[in-house]
Amino acid sequence: MSNHTSFFDRDRAVSNGGMVPASGNADGKVAGGRIGKARSQACRYRAYITSDAWRFSPARQGELLASGRRCRLCFKGGAGATLTVHHRTYARLGAEAPGDLTCLCEPCHDGVTDMLRARKARSRTAPTPRDVPRIFDRILVDSLEVRS
Repeated sequence: MSNHTSFFDRDRAVSNGGMVPASGNADGKVAGGRIGKARSQACRYRAYITSDAWRFSPARQGELLASGRRCRLCFKGGAGATLTVHHRTYARLGAEAPGDLTCLCEPCHDGVTDMLRARKARSRTAPTPRDVPRIFDRILVDSLEVRS
């Protein structure tokens, strides 16, 4: 386990009077089901990516320097290239290790993201008719948890 406190732990501690709950959000409540969790993760990701903590992250700055401020795939750089630093893994989001990141230009980043999303979609299997009652029950439970 990393000794680094992630951006999210620091953020929760500040918004919760210095206390970081073991699970759930800053007020100690756990979002309902997979939908609530996915929505919460997306909001936290957006907040982090637009923060100074990300902008000035040592790992992000290190990757920009290590890449020579060039795309690692097509080698575009300089004034004509809009560079992004892509997360190869989200396991340490907010406390990234140098190997977690890759410098890419916008077109390459879009291509990599599209490829990864397509790969993820292909890996999902379609539900069988036997799965439908279980899926319906899970949706019902999730919707009830979100309302309470």
